[in-house]
Amino acid sequence: MFDLHSRDLMVKIVLGVVLGLVSLGMLLYLVPMPTTPLDAGSDGLADVAGQRITAGDVQRQLDLISQRQPIPQQLRGFYAKQIFDQLVFNRMLEVEATRLGISVTDQELADRIRQILPQAFPNGQWIGAQAYSNMVEQQLGITVPDFEDQLRQSILQEKFQQLVTAGITVSPAEVHQEFLRRNEKVKIDYAMIDPAALAAKIKPAQSDLEAWYNAHKSEYQVPEQRSAEYLLLDQSLLQKNTAIPDADLENYYKTHIQLYQVPDRVHVEHILFMTIGKTSAEIAEIKKQAEKVLEMVKKGGDFSKLAKQYSEDPGSKDKGGDLGWILKGQTVPEFQQVAFSLPVGQVSDLVQTQYGFHIIKVLGKETAHTKTFDEVKPQILQTMLADRVQQESEQISDKMADIVRNSSRQSLSAIEAALGPQVKPSLSTGQTPLMSVTQAIIPGLGNSNDIRDAIFSQSIGQVSLPIRTQQGYVIVSANKIVPTHQGTFTEVQDRVQSDYLKAKSAELARSTADQLAASLKKGQTLAQAAKALDLDVISTDFSRTGNIAGVSARQFSAAFTAPVGQTEGPQKVGTKWIVYAVTDHEEPSDADFQRQRESIAQELLSDARNNAFDAFRKALEDQMKSQGKLTISAEHLKQLTNPNQS
Repeated sequence: MFDLHSRDLMVKIVLGVVLGLVSLGMLLYLVPMPTTPLDAGSDGLADVAGQRITAGDVQRQLDLISQRQPIPQQLRGFYAKQIFDQLVFNRMLEVEATRLGISVTDQELADRIRQILPQAFPNGQWIGAQAYSNMVEQQLGITVPDFEDQLRQSILQEKFQQLVTAGITVSPAEVHQEFLRRNEKVKIDYAMIDPAALAAKIKPAQSDLEAWYNAHKSEYQVPEQRSAEYLLLDQSLLQKNTAIPDADLENYYKTHIQLYQVPDRVHVEHILFMTIGKTSAEIAEIKKQAEKVLEMVKKGGDFSKLAKQYSEDPGSKDKGGDLGWILKGQTVPEFQQVAFSLPVGQVSDLVQTQYGFHIIKVLGKETAHTKTFDEVKPQILQTMLADRVQQESEQISDKMADIVRNSSRQSLSAIEAALGPQVKPSLSTGQTPLMSVTQAIIPGLGNSNDIRDAIFSQSIGQVSLPIRTQQGYVIVSANKIVPTHQGTFTEVQDRVQSDYLKAKSAELARSTADQLAASLKKGQTLAQAAKALDLDVISTDFSRTGNIAGVSARQFSAAFTAPVGQTEGPQKVGTKWIVYAVTDHEEPSDADFQRQRESIAQELLSDARNNAFDAFRKALEDQMKSQGKLTISAEHLKQLTNPNQS
């Protein structure tokens, strides 16, 4: 559970400034940036009141994220844009704070440190500058100045949020209207006509497909296709042929001994029943529910299954309540005391914290120790192998590039020979099948736009420079080109059949829906009319915020005002058709409103405040642009966030 741990709370506060109003689920840090004019270098992205924000600043944050969790290549541009936006916003807030005389005092900073890093004040006493510095660097991987700078940014943003949203309220009428929107329900019986389910009933003859092809011949162009030979420096083969002496492994162990020091820790899983924002009466009911689940656990119930069913901790629920290994100081005191005192395999009674009621199970314990060389030898070997292989592959890739630069028209076998016998065991050759420029996956080489682009930009026999892939570095050489041409029926028969079935099944679905609706108008019930057409009738209820068969209830708004017994449709939803009959209306009770009123009010207030702060952010940006205090290089930003289209 993210909010359960004080360390995670610290990270959340430090990083909250970065995420701003865009919820990315990222963990990253921001570090101070140099002040230089926008035109001082080619990587300048923005200038905010004389302070330059560069591509290097953004890249540094991406690197910090990557240390914690890999960023998929297709998301790097998205992450980069969010980081850039927040860097700009942070600086704009600093400028506006100076103008308005808003500041963060040393006392406010000290109070925040005490709040999120209580272990720096054992028994209320400061642990000292050096111990504090070590704690911040070990837990966050950044220096104290960077850490405190981010806390100041966080507090400053909170002050602006309070200033901007202080006067925002939500009226009782708005709360009641939202309650009705969420809870007013309607019941219907419906029949759904899905073209995909009808496709099997369509049995086209060869003549039907040929007629379709002739009528739509212009739609069946076969795009240019190419194939290529390739020479791959395979990193898996390179690793297999790389040996690292034990002496090197032991030396790595000794020089990185701090990485293998394990503090006191405990592996736990828990089931959480949330009480945040609940009334006393609601908390009493939640406790009763927690006690029932605890009784099931005590009687031998599967803890993981019960956690998945009942836990309200979004961070661990799907993992069967598993929180992994936790250290002292990472959790709230009540949770920590029980977790570290329970024997392995034991389950606690109910533990109440500020978040709710917990049932805790201890899966394992470790006292502080340093792992032995033998314990971590496989891990060190993999680390050193990866580093060694990366270095060697880059060196060989540079050599491959030099060979190609000398002549871009030579056989791959000649390049292989020029690389020498030592490299040959790590090389593999192959041939791609014919492929089109839109084909994402290249058999044998994976998904690579760079490889595909190289093949489709070459003339026959031309050799590319080395291209980085997941497998290693590859050189490709186009060896066959089939130009764009009108596809014959034989070439495109599969596409013709697919298009024919799709079109005819859509026609059949529409006619079936019309026939069903016509039968209802003649007085048949939905059940009678659907049975005659071999359709199933499904009963369901839903609110305005719900859905039917994955379709938003907004598309069925007429059902909320239609009288019981009225039929509606046929109505198209996506590619399907629905015909339905209203069977009942269910009005929410006043007791339900009383239970939900406070939580709905808080949600509406939170949304209103977020919207107001969004508007403030946009207005501040527009104002600073108009005053010449904010300049953004659209071209450089495009190169950073979308390099493939620049």
